[in-house]
Amino acid sequence: MYKIFNKYYEFIIKVDLINTLNLEEIEPLLKDIYDHANEKRIYLLTDASKVSYNFSIKDLYFISEVIKKYIEKANVKVFEAMIINSPIETAIAFYLLELRNHSPKFMVKYETKIFYTEKAALNWLLINKFGINQLQIKSYSSAQQ
Repeated sequence: MYKIFNKYYEFIIKVDLINTLNLEEIEPLLKDIYDHANEKRIYLLTDASKVSYNFSIKDLYFISEVIKKYIEKANVKVFEAMIINSPIETAIAFYLLELRNHSPKFMVKYETKIFYTEKAALNWLLINKFGINQLQIKSYSSAQQ
């Protein structure tokens, strides 16, 4: 199961993967995300720290192909910060990254980093959006007052 929060942090789309995620949910999930893609860049915060997966390692190739299809269709660059907290989630994430990396064109359009905290994930997304981190934003905001 999943929940999507558009404009979670101004420009960030947050996806919470919760309970059990089934293979049949992957394509509707991606459709929901990319239907809201109205810019040339998507900043995606995926929280996979509370999910178990109901698909096999063999299904990961299919999943990577579905992701590629939606990226090509939407013609966007994606920055995804993924929050995980278990060895199984880490292995799945790295395997998906490895599958994506076999397509040089896709590597340019989809950048993923793995984090263990939401704060670190948000900071990376902010750096990619604005070129500054949260500490710099707080310093800038304080100086403006």
